[in-house]
Amino acid sequence: MDNRINELLERIIKDIETGTFNFKYDWKLTGTPPQNFISKHIYTGFNAFLLKYFSSDTYFMTFLQAKERGIKIRAKESGYRIIYWKLLDRIDTKEEKVTKIPFMRISYVFGLSQTDSFKQEDNSALIIPKPEEILNNYQFKPEILIGDRDPAFNRTHNLIRMPSIDKFNSPNEYYSVLFHELAHSTKIHLKRDYKDYAKEELLAELTANIICNYLDIQTSFTEENTKAYLKNWLEQAKKSPRYLMEVIKDAEEAFRLICFNELKTKG
Repeated sequence: MDNRINELLERIIKDIETGTFNFKYDWKLTGTPPQNFISKHIYTGFNAFLLKYFSSDTYFMTFLQAKERGIKIRAKESGYRIIYWKLLDRIDTKEEKVTKIPFMRISYVFGLSQTDSFKQEDNSALIIPKPEEILNNYQFKPEILIGDRDPAFNRTHNLIRMPSIDKFNSPNEYYSVLFHELAHSTKIHLKRDYKDYAKEELLAELTANIICNYLDIQTSFTEENTKAYLKNWLEQAKKSPRYLMEVIKDAEEAFRLICFNELKTKG
């Protein structure tokens, strides 16, 4: 694992431990996911999470892209790290065959606000979706049974059990818990098969956090309880940066499935 990525993951872990875990990206100001300003490529998975966590920009470009188009990046600005995979040839002289192996590379992108081309957009008319809109439009939604039981996802029957909304301190707390359980349900459609219970719990809570950020849900529950909850699942993440990297990537995919019906399966 590249030390430059390890550094970012360690910062995220530290933020969770110290209670400062929070996205800089504000959907109210943009309404669109992070994307490349030149190619219009929408960043997904691990890169989308990194850019939303460390930057408030929507549009990004590489230094070369900016230079080729005469866009000046302001002095002393630092780029944001993203990853990409390059296929390298592995030559087996005994078997006389060549296999392709993925090799992680690091690239840097700059937000539009770091350039001389930045103009603040007027997004005063932007409408942030409501939680019920997300639920009603979610094509892969499991059955949701409201009753007196504790929140839980049942994979065998593909259903979620939830207490009634009046059992929570606020509607926002209710939806935060519901999105946590919905995140668990995405394992069926995204073919996610974590053997580690803690890993799945960390994914579900990160996914709920991303969705709450998208829906502008901010309560004492999501700001305090979630951070305390996440800390319980970080021991393994601290042992292996790849562990957290995979969880972050999968949480972003679960978010895209729940909120945009984007189905990206493994294998």
